[in-house]
Amino acid sequence: CSFLQIYQEDVSDLIDPSRGSLKVRECPRRGVYVEDASEFTVTSESDVLGLIQLGEQNRKVARTAMNDTSSRSHSILIITVYKEWGEGGTQRGQLFMADLAGSEDVRKSKVQGTAFSEAAGINKSLSSLGNCINALTEKGRVHIPYRDARLTWLMRDSLGGNAKTTLIVTCSPHCSNFDETISTLRFAERAKRIENAVVVNKTRSVEELERLVAQLEEQLAKAAAGLPINMISDDENVSRLEMQLQEVQSRAQDMELNAQLEKGHLEAELDEAKAELDEQSATLKSALMRLKRMKEQSETSSHKLTQGENHLAELSAELEAARLDRDALATSKDRELEQLRQQIKQLKAELADSVELHDSLVNQHSTAQRKIRELEQMVQLLKDKAEEASSESQKFQATERRLELEIGDLKHELKESVADKASLQQ
Repeated sequence: CSFLQIYQEDVSDLIDPSRGSLKVRECPRRGVYVEDASEFTVTSESDVLGLIQLGEQNRKVARTAMNDTSSRSHSILIITVYKEWGEGGTQRGQLFMADLAGSEDVRKSKVQGTAFSEAAGINKSLSSLGNCINALTEKGRVHIPYRDARLTWLMRDSLGGNAKTTLIVTCSPHCSNFDETISTLRFAERAKRIENAVVVNKTRSVEELERLVAQLEEQLAKAAAGLPINMISDDENVSRLEMQLQEVQSRAQDMELNAQLEKGHLEAELDEAKAELDEQSATLKSALMRLKRMKEQSETSSHKLTQGENHLAELSAELEAARLDRDALATSKDRELEQLRQQIKQLKAELADSVELHDSLVNQHSTAQRKIRELEQMVQLLKDKAEEASSESQKFQATERRLELEIGDLKHELKESVADKASLQQ
């Protein structure tokens, strides 16, 4: 039992992902198979279910606007069954169970980035599957494009080989998915028209074949001696021989069909190889023409190179002279630069003295300003005192005049009193 995954046209092992990318091979004995895929012996349904559950944990899924766990890959479970017959013969059968990722409308799933490229890969492989089914249903069609995708190439025998195929499709009843539902049903309807010739995969052992040869030789010897040949002893031998005849005929038809299919594959590969060879031939001719042109250009370039070398020598001489002039000019500039540095140094010293003098003058000016403010304050104080003294003087003068008037009045009254007293004494 094997469990595989096809993701972006890359085949991997779901049971043992450490095996990396696997290659799809083909050989006459095994048919189409996956190289280095892990195989496990199973004896019951629980063993198979356990492998499926283990593989599903490693399958590629992603969240989209339509599904929280959308499958981003196809998975294929391959179960191979062997049966041994009593005389050493074997019967072999394979069951391919494929879970295909559904076709996706990116306008509805709203995927971006990696999920968008995954959707494109899924739709491409499903389109290849549809092309194979269309080719299988066409009468007289020889070449079937199985190799267009890993999915169709790996399931070649399941689609158009010695197999019985059952297809289960899922549809949505909602009106928003009407187009997808119609497309899916048409896909299933085309798949139903595929007709395969199925035979039993039985291999006879060497001992059984030797026994049959011995029986035939014995019968031939009897026929040569004129003895009656007892080829049919009973009904059981008749049925057995008829089954053998049917089996031989079925194998012959199967071999003829496989031969035709293989012929178609080889013709297609031959056409592809011829086309590739023609393309390589055209590429080689173009390369030869380019080589010839390059050779001609090389000869022309050789002459130009000689001229260029002479011109380069002249330019080198001019460059050396210019370098000497540059050195002399640099020496002169260095002297001028040194003089400028001395002048700058002197100017810096003078500037420092000027700054010191300026600072001294600024200090003196600040002192003078402070003294002027102090003198102005003293003058103002004196003015205030003078105004106060003038006011007091005016008050004193008014008091003095009032007292003088009062003294005059008292003197006048005294004179009148004296006069009155004198008149009374008389």
